[in-house]
Amino acid sequence: MGQFLNDDVRGFAQGQLSQAEATGQAVASPRDLQVQVEQLTQMVEGIAARLNEPARRSIWQRVFGK
Repeated sequence: MGQFLNDDVRGFAQGQLSQAEATGQAVASPRDLQVQVEQLTQMVEGIAARLNEPARRSIWQRVFGK
């Protein structure tokens, strides 16, 4: 799943850059892009970590031990 999201984010970023260049809009600096990619990577890693957590038990499961 992480690899799919990485590929998807990379494709989106490349599409945005191509579109900005085609329309003459200012393109973000490489440092700005790097910061954004790092932030997205942290978000994806956080989501992936939560997916691997065991399901939380309900109050009834905790009370009755099931």
